[in-house]
Amino acid sequence: MVYKSYQFIDKDPMIDFVRTVIQDSGWTLKRISEESDVNVQTISRWLYGDTKNPRASSVNAVLRAIDYKLDITKLYTPSIIKPTPYQPKHVNVTHMHDYHTRAKKVGKTK
Repeated sequence: MVYKSYQFIDKDPMIDFVRTVIQDSGWTLKRISEESDVNVQTISRWLYGDTKNPRASSVNAVLRAIDYKLDITKLYTPSIIKPTPYQPKHVNVTHMHDYHTRAKKVGKTK
């Protein structure tokens, strides 16, 4: 179902998405609050209280804390709100053991 306004009969469908992602993460609301800097009461009001339309910046902070992000798609795609795991940039780390092993091999070949 496509909605075109900010007036929802019950709650923004985003809240159901966030609830599902939080439940799947296995994290407590307190831990999510600490990682996202969004007050635990705010998150609780989204999921169980009177908040009908949470701020996108707060939702994004909560989602990023549990390795997701908001995704923007075309209006008439089958799924408007789709979980998209947040992929942080991979940093190539060389462990000291591997560094010393390679250094010894290079030294022996000379």
